[in-house]
Amino acid sequence: MWILRFLSLSIFSLAVSLLLTASLPLMAKEIRISDRVFLVKDRPGSSLEFQMIVNAGAADEAGGQVRGLAHYLEHLILVGRNPENKDIAFRFFPEAVSNGWTNQVATVYWHRIPARAGGARADLEKFFGFYAARLRDFNIPEDEAARERNVVLQEHDWRYGANGASRFIQKLDRALLPDHPLGQWTIGSRETIRQLTLADAKAFHKRWYQPNNVWFVIRGDVDPALLKEISDKALGALTPAVLPPHATSLPPKISARQDLLAETDRQITQPQVVYKKLIHLDDGDELTGLARLSVLANLLGSQLPGSLHEALVDRAKVSTSAPHFGLVRIAKGTYLLSIVAANPAEGDPKGQKLLAAIMTYVQDLGSLDISER
Repeated sequence: MWILRFLSLSIFSLAVSLLLTASLPLMAKEIRISDRVFLVKDRPGSSLEFQMIVNAGAADEAGGQVRGLAHYLEHLILVGRNPENKDIAFRFFPEAVSNGWTNQVATVYWHRIPARAGGARADLEKFFGFYAARLRDFNIPEDEAARERNVVLQEHDWRYGANGASRFIQKLDRALLPDHPLGQWTIGSRETIRQLTLADAKAFHKRWYQPNNVWFVIRGDVDPALLKEISDKALGALTPAVLPPHATSLPPKISARQDLLAETDRQITQPQVVYKKLIHLDDGDELTGLARLSVLANLLGSQLPGSLHEALVDRAKVSTSAPHFGLVRIAKGTYLLSIVAANPAEGDPKGQKLLAAIMTYVQDLGSLDISER
């Protein structure tokens, strides 16, 4: 049995006065190489990590309808071939770990490779060369694109077809944001995935995969001058494009109601309470706001006094396992607060006491003025 509560108005403003300097230790080794390339300088002998972050995700699909196209394109980028790159990305380095993921607002391509005795030049040249070519275009035969679409279908069935909890959270997200693409899940449905075409993917690529809409983050023992030389050479010939507006630039519509959803599913073996709420936070300066958000989320997700764990597990004793706290920016000034708490205490089989404790915690949180103390 899942008991879920979502509130789509009753927005509260949280006055947060956390200092930006509180997050500086996390960013102390970050070096800006150019407008689009960043280096996180690591210790000698550390692995080399490469990320390309595309500032476009599922919410940017046409008409605000998430069909799974952004996620499908992520797969094609990693398995497609270019004249410059006969091997797919996963076969670049047998000893590397490679992955990609897509969320509502971004798509990320990530690789990690052990440190080389001769340094990182050859690996960086290969990574930047590959992704510069992918930004220009990508090619994949129709039969391979169809095969990859079947891979996405299998992923959908693995994640959701046999997972009652995930299916229910999908319903909750859709109910919370019914008229906004952020209320839809990245992967789409079986029906929409089957209808995806290579032409669709290429159109999305042309729209969003532009040099002025991506960032590269490199982590490792890399000389900044070397990274600048390699990245400038690979990316310098790419031409910026005019970008369309992002769907996430529009705040979601908020209706004044609150709903309680409950569902029983044989695939769900662990009772849980999931609470989701749209809240308002004064963003102010974007970097400062992100730093405050990071510090706040880490504080409330810890086991320190005032945390969700302290309130539900230690003090109220309405849950017997560590709860999860999430706070995600979905539009300027609008954030999605998510709380997941499992294993209601004995005597609360339907999680009603647990839900009430969560609601009290959120209400109390809204009245606080959290300072740097």
